[in-house]
Amino acid sequence: MSGSIFNEGILKGRVAFVTGGGTGITGGVARALAEAGASVALTSRKIEHLQPAADTINANGGKALAVVADVRQPEAIEQAVAQTIEHFGKIDIVVNGAAGNFLCAAEELSPNGFGTVLDIDTKGTFNVCRATFAQLKEHRGQILNISATLHYLGTPMQLHVSAAKAGVDALTRNLAVEWGRFGIRVNAIAPGPIEDTEGMQRLVPEPIKERLKKAVPLGRFGRIADIVREADYWSSQAKRKLTTKQDVARAIDEQIQRADRLRDRSQEVIARGVVLVDTEGSQVGQINALSVMQLGSFAFGRPSRITARVRVGGGRVVDIEREAKLGGPLHSKGVMILWGFLAGRYALDVPLALAATLVFEQSYGGVDGDSASSAELASRSL
Repeated sequence: MSGSIFNEGILKGRVAFVTGGGTGITGGVARALAEAGASVALTSRKIEHLQPAADTINANGGKALAVVADVRQPEAIEQAVAQTIEHFGKIDIVVNGAAGNFLCAAEELSPNGFGTVLDIDTKGTFNVCRATFAQLKEHRGQILNISATLHYLGTPMQLHVSAAKAGVDALTRNLAVEWGRFGIRVNAIAPGPIEDTEGMQRLVPEPIKERLKKAVPLGRFGRIADIVREADYWSSQAKRKLTTKQDVARAIDEQIQRADRLRDRSQEVIARGVVLVDTEGSQVGQINALSVMQLGSFAFGRPSRITARVRVGGGRVVDIEREAKLGGPLHSKGVMILWGFLAGRYALDVPLALAATLVFEQSYGGVDGDSASSAELASRSL
């Protein structure tokens, strides 16, 4: 691969069995594996998708075999596995990418349509893993499942695919636990929207694409090349004698990416209007605060809206976080100290004829620290 961070021929001598390997993401993965030195068996239901992909790999100096099989049929997959072993001698990499998708509202989705997608994605993944188990165990191989992010938050018109990919995630985790003792590594890649796939071109209209891009921090969709590099990593083992500058940079980037998933979700729910934060205009008794979230050595800021409501009363302030047992001791102490400050400043001669309530809106976790109570003081003063 051009610009690859991996040694040339890092997968030389390895044999990959790739389902759905003629087109889309897994088509790109199959080409990348071949470029890295692996022999590749491409498996799909239609030879018209497989043969051109295999011919392209072979024409570029790789080794590829087109094997027609339907992942929904265990017997057909077993035959495809046997054909691959006969041709290449073994299998030690499996990439499960066969998938079905179409747009359909849940209330209009037929049981057959729902079941078909689960048969391809979830049961198909199981069928291939089960059929290749003996080879993977013998050669201490690896499985790479192509999942998705549709089911993380729920996606309209994609109930069937979300359920199927959730099943793929569960398969990945369970097989990793059960088959790790045999030296088999099991991982998954969960791409978001991938711009240069047939699915994106067929299923997502241009106006919706532009709207979705605005919710992506990078300002663009993923590309097949992004998934290809990830697939090469999980399907290989680093063979460098020295740790290079690129290795360190990649390790740092991966560490941040693993840690900042919660930050990305926090930004996403704001962009989608699930969590409300006003950034224009003015509101009486309302401010935006920045809560610091600490995850080990990684920290990030999350916006929070604090609201104060004041009415005629007897001078009592209700700290809703404390009443709901969500306020920590430092926060509660700070609120009482600040309320005492206000009483000492404005109620020396007569009692305060008001009551106030304070709350961190849309916050369902704990709140603590004197900076939180300072922010609440600001909301009361506005």
